Amino acid sequence: MELIITAFLLGLYGSGHCISMCGPVVGIIGINTQKNHVSSAFLTNLGRITTYSILGIIAAILSIAINDLKPLQMVMRYLAAVLMIFVALQFFGFPKFLGFIEKPLKSLAAPITKLSQKFFPITTPLRAYLSGMVWGLFPCGMVYAVFAISLNASTFIEAPLIMFSFGIGTLAVMVSLSIFGNYAGKWLTSPKLRVAAGILILVMTLFYIVPMLMADLGLKEDAHAHHGGHGDHGMMMDHGQMNHGAMDHSNMDHSQMNHDTMDHSNMDHSQMNHDTMDHSNMDHSQMNHDTMDHSNMDHSQMNHDT
Repeated sequence: MELIITAFLLGLYGSGHCISMCGPVVGIIGINTQKNHVSSAFLTNLGRITTYSILGIIAAILSIAINDLKPLQMVMRYLAAVLMIFVALQFFGFPKFLGFIEKPLKSLAAPITKLSQKFFPITTPLRAYLSGMVWGLFPCGMVYAVFAISLNASTFIEAPLIMFSFGIGTLAVMVSLSIFGNYAGKWLTSPKLRVAAGILILVMTLFYIVPMLMADLGLKEDAHAHHGGHGDHGMMMDHGQMNHGAMDHSNMDHSQMNHDTMDHSNMDHSQMNHDTMDHSNMDHSQMNHDTMDHSNMDHSQMNHDT
């Protein structure tokens, strides 16, 4: 749930980056929309969010594929946190840290734009929706950051929900930009709002990374506690389920055992070495001599005077 909320807030307050990256695309779609701009704006954005959700399904499949690769999973978790920090720093006016991701993929922008033009002019709801799906493929560092976060989803369904939540977060900004154009863009890209968004993203990053660090440290603590728990077998072990018949008692020290509280009724004494046992302190008063086999007993050492 934390990742879903983080993705939503990242989309909601990452408006500055969304406008700079998707503003031209929104403008092209708006110019080629011939009917009902409001409904077309919602449909194109719905198509974009659909693409994000499909990317989330791909992330879920990849997450399953690397499930046994624990070191790689850890790298992906911390990579997502680093990308979120880069987004925040970019809002503060620092150089475009996400550029190292976006630049190699900017070559995809031209063919994606060309593909979207196949649905122009937008004269039907289906054309609006499909053009939005193509728009969702447009290279964007924010999308890649959230995609990296979705790779850390705990369940299969959570990954597409993370991407969907990010898309819903961007919906208000993108629809406003589609309807109001530059008027919305100027307000949403104001320096104060960008700084506020950067601070909030840093806070969200802390909420994301701190529990992650605690969990990693907690695993080590649990391991130490697990090994330490074996020190006191007297308190933790249930000897009632142990197979004493298969145990080698030859090296065991029985001197500390409390024989008064032991139940000897089910014990097999046939394997006991009575020659080495000290019977001087044994209490024979409770023994049932009627059921004892005296034929093999060595009475030569017995003190009949007592």
